[in-house]
Amino acid sequence: MNNPLLNTLFLRVMDKIRQNKPGLVHEISNLFDMDEVSVYRRLRGDVRFSADEMGILAHKYAISLDKLLSEQPEGDYPSWKMDLPLTVTEQGFDMETMEQSIPLLRQLLEEPHTEAGGAIGFLTRHFFMQYKELSRFMLFKWGRYYSDIESFKRFDTVEMPNRLSALFLNHMKEYSQIKHTFYIWDSKIIAKLIDDIQYFKSISLLSKEETDGLKKELFALLDDCETRAAEGRFKESGNPFDLYISPMNIDTSQVYMRFGDYWFYSVEAYGIRSFLTFKPHVCQEMCRRINNLKLTSVLISNSAEKERILFFKEQRKMVDKL
Repeated sequence: MNNPLLNTLFLRVMDKIRQNKPGLVHEISNLFDMDEVSVYRRLRGDVRFSADEMGILAHKYAISLDKLLSEQPEGDYPSWKMDLPLTVTEQGFDMETMEQSIPLLRQLLEEPHTEAGGAIGFLTRHFFMQYKELSRFMLFKWGRYYSDIESFKRFDTVEMPNRLSALFLNHMKEYSQIKHTFYIWDSKIIAKLIDDIQYFKSISLLSKEETDGLKKELFALLDDCETRAAEGRFKESGNPFDLYISPMNIDTSQVYMRFGDYWFYSVEAYGIRSFLTFKPHVCQEMCRRINNLKLTSVLISNSAEKERILFFKEQRKMVDKL
């Protein structure tokens, strides 16, 4: 059998950690209450780590066993992982991880063929990250239902640090460098967000002033999206941008990105990325399905001027009633 086993892949990762952490053997010895000779035998591969031992070490040293399985040559393991939601704290997102991802994104953008596409049932970060109050609201919505952190119980206690806002702007700037981008919006995408804002306002978790702030940013978002759609490009980079409107209900928000041979696909919750896979065959299939939605959608970028004007006019009417 030529394919590497999970234990072999795990040992390769542990070896890299060991090179940067001279005291690793002693640390593992204390962790397992095991003599150092036994630890050395495991790290050499003479004795296999048990499933429990690998699980404990994976948790302690942030090793993704799911990712290791996905790297096996047969490629049929449906690798998924949880992403940003699990890293939200009282201070916001794991900003160190987000900062580390920007150089990687820039490196991937050097590929000659890059593209992004999505079927958007509700606004995702690709649209709201440059708006501070909308970003706060999305974080509030997620935190209220998916965490026990007290500061997420009310909108006025949710903070959006300047450092995080700057990171969001940097990510938006990088996304605009993708060679071609298209998104298919559910025709009720803005109405869904307005319903959420109205709900939290009705139970006194949003004040009139806070609602007015969200309203102002929603108008700005619509202005920016309409301009981008009318021009069919990102203002920052000049790269093509297509916006479609789907007459059918889109239940989730799904986005894929391709950078040469590197793919990823995500299913999002409350505008915050939730499930993510890098498996090419999964990403390519979902790319095909998302593109198929174009057949029943109306392209309003660089075409369908009447439909575009009427669509954004209707969205502004709804926002104005907030």
